[in-house]
Amino acid sequence: MLFGGRSLGGACHWQSVHSTVQNLAHVDRAFAAAGLGRWDHGLDNRPFSHRLAIMANVDLPSAEMEMGGVQTAARTLGLEVVPAEIRRAEDIAPAFEGLKGRADALYVVGDALVITHRIRINTLALAARLPTIYYFREYVEVGGLMSYGPNIPDLFRRAADYVDKILRGAKPGEIPVEQATKFDLVINLTTAKALGLTIPETFLVRADEVIE
Repeated sequence: MLFGGRSLGGACHWQSVHSTVQNLAHVDRAFAAAGLGRWDHGLDNRPFSHRLAIMANVDLPSAEMEMGGVQTAARTLGLEVVPAEIRRAEDIAPAFEGLKGRADALYVVGDALVITHRIRINTLALAARLPTIYYFREYVEVGGLMSYGPNIPDLFRRAADYVDKILRGAKPGEIPVEQATKFDLVINLTTAKALGLTIPETFLVRADEVIE
C-alpha cells in the first residue's frame, strides 16, 4: 500500500491504521473536479466563470497537496485561481483583505487551524460577499455555503474494515488503497439567501442535506 510515495509495508500496525484513515479521507483531483463542477453549475445567478480564491494553511504538506488538486480542477473549469495563504490565526483577516476585488468565490482547505476558526472565516467571507465551498459539512453547519466531500461515518466503517484485516494478519503493504465512494453534498440555504444567491430547485434536490 502506498501513500504520498511512501511504502507502509514496514510500519507498525497502528501507524498503518492511522495512515489508512488518512488515505481514505484524503482529497484527490477527482473530488475537486466533482465538487467544483457542482458549484459551478448549481447557482443560476452567480456565474463562477472567473476568479476562485483558495485559502490554505501552507505550512501543512497535505493542505498544499489539496490546494494543488483544487487548482487543477478549477483551471479545468476555466476559473482563474487566486491563492490565499495562511499559517496562523493572525493571517486570516489579512488574507481576506488581500482578496478584495480579486475573487468571486472561496474554497477553504480544512485543517485544525481552519476548523478552529471556521465561524470567523465564514463571517469574514459573508462580509466580503464570497460564497464558500468546503470539503466537510462541519463548516457549512456554521455558515459556509456548500460542502462536497466523503461521508465521514462511511469512512470510519471502511477504516474499521482495514483494522480488522490488519489484526487478522493481513500485511499493510498488500492492502490496496481505496477511494471514498460515498460523498455528501450539503448546502446552507440561509447563507445563500444572505449572499443574494438563488439556488435552483433542480440543484437542491441533488443535495444530501439542505440547511435552512
